[in-house]
Amino acid sequence: MKKLVWFVVFAIFTVECATEDFKPGSEEQCKVGRYVFAQENGTDRGYEISYVQNTFTRVEVAVDQIFKNGQWLVNDTYRHIYSNDSIYIKEFNGFREGATLLSGLYKDKIQEVTTNIADNGGVYRFRFDYSTTQRIAVTLEKVVGNSSEFDSRAVYYINNKADVERVEIFKNPDKYNGPNDFTYRDIKFTYDEIQNPIRDLVISHFFKAELPDVTYFSMHNRLEETYDGTTRKYTYEYGTDPMPKKVTTPDGVTLKFEYPNCTN
Repeated sequence: MKKLVWFVVFAIFTVECATEDFKPGSEEQCKVGRYVFAQENGTDRGYEISYVQNTFTRVEVAVDQIFKNGQWLVNDTYRHIYSNDSIYIKEFNGFREGATLLSGLYKDKIQEVTTNIADNGGVYRFRFDYSTTQRIAVTLEKVVGNSSEFDSRAVYYINNKADVERVEIFKNPDKYNGPNDFTYRDIKFTYDEIQNPIRDLVISHFFKAELPDVTYFSMHNRLEETYDGTTRKYTYEYGTDPMPKKVTTPDGVTLKFEYPNCTN
């Protein structure tokens, strides 16, 4: 279970590089090769990513690593497989695939995702609705056997720069009723003009029992988010590409990005 918890936090399996506002280099050149998502006891923890493309499928392999004694040590390996109408995340050890941890329907855009992380043998399911122009609705529900329970829903409002400028979040009042919970929140965002390296990363946004962060849908990098009268800021360090090299979140976490085929 401990392995799964780290897997849930952040994982990188694919980068759909955007063409809008793209700087020197190409889509293939500027894919993320390493993503450090946390600092654990003073050391970096991250994923090293490799990409394989053939006629019928696209495969990304992510190696979960931690930096100790001057080197990256391997914890686990995961394989992310795309086909014409589906996606899968599987444990991977050498040439052998293990358990399926995520599956979904994929037709140009994600239609539905199921993750095997719920308690009591259930799963979490994300459903997508693209029926309204410049809006995307995502519903999250917990499924056990033949029954399902509504968890939460979000409506993402997309601006003309392909960024989520606002999101409304609705949560199940029967489930989220603790002193630190909320059942409705309206959040507004601002962005830079640089390509977001974690846009469309399936595993980092859906292999957990939470609605996807706006970074899944947004073309550029979030600078601020404002809700309940409070503005939270994200601070970036950019390379010469100028892709982001580091970002410090409002909670003080430093995320790092490396692009082996760029001049970053």
